[in-house]
Parts: sequence; C-alpha cells; structure tokens
Amino acid sequence: MKPKIRQLTPDDKEAFARMNKETYYKQMDPSFFIPFSAMEIERNFSPEAQDILLGIFENGQLVAVSGLLFDLSDFKELDALKGKDLDLQRTAEIGGCMTSPGHRNNGYMRMINECILRTAKERKLRHLIATAHPDNLPSNTSLRKLGMQLLTVIERHSYPRNLYLLDLEEVR
Repeated sequence: MKPKIRQLTPDDKEAFARMNKETYYKQMDPSFFIPFSAMEIERNFSPEAQDILLGIFENGQLVAVSGLLFDLSDFKELDALKGKDLDLQRTAEIGGCMTSPGHRNNGYMRMINECILRTAKERKLRHLIATAHPDNLPSNTSLRKLGMQLLTVIERHSYPRNLYLLDLEEVR
C-alpha cells in the first residue's frame, strides 16, 4: 500500500510523542536528533498551534514527520544569516524531521520535505532554514537535494549543526 502524507491533527499527538521518543533513543548517535519537549508537543497539538507538521502514514501508522516551524528564536542573532535579506515573517524552519527506525532508507524524508516545500510556497514564504548534525549524512543529503545551501556550522542546543538556507524564489 502506498504511503499517505497528511498534516498531523490533535488525534496524532500520542503517535507523534511515541515516535519522538523512539527516534531519539534509537538514533545511531543521540546528538543527531534534538527531541521535542513535552511542552513543545503540547503546543504543536493545541488549537493555537502555528507550526505545520506533516506525517507519512503506512497502513495507518505514523512512520515519518517533518514540519514547518515558525519559532525562529534560535536563529535571530546568527551572524551567518545577517545580510541575507530575511523577512522573518516569511521564513520558517524545516524541522522535527524524523523517520521511525524500521522505515528509514525508503526516501520518506525526501517525499515529505517536497510536500513541505509546496506548503511553504502556498503560504508565500520566502526562505527556509534547516539544521543537521554535520555527521548525519542522510539528513544533510536530504537537505541538499531540496536545494538548500550550506552556510556554516553553528552550535544549537549544545551540539554542532550545519546551517542551511533556501530562497524559495529560486526554486522552480
């Protein structure tokens, strides 16, 4: 059966929380994934949620997630982004990317992030930011295949991260 992609709803909160925990504890290197806190999960599944989380479902089971995250507080003061003509009202982060361990290497992150790009364009966003641990080759490869440009390495939540930027006006 073909996997289905859709926006997550409050009914998906428990499946998301399980996947978040499983992804962190079953990662090759725990520093590759910064898990959502319980408070962030509650916020993302509240009626006031601004972030857009998309999920891939296989046989009704959530197997991959990626999101457009609008809290850019981690990025506001970065020198690497100064002079990039960023309008923070039209910028979001591709984040929360995770694929359950038994479903990796199926191209799901690429598939879901292509939907993220379409969603960003529909919302008239101009720029997307993303980060990935420098040693997490699948994540870095996925971001580069989306057309994201590596700017520099930063420290985020005490871990090194490659910082990527994509100007959506340059994407066909």
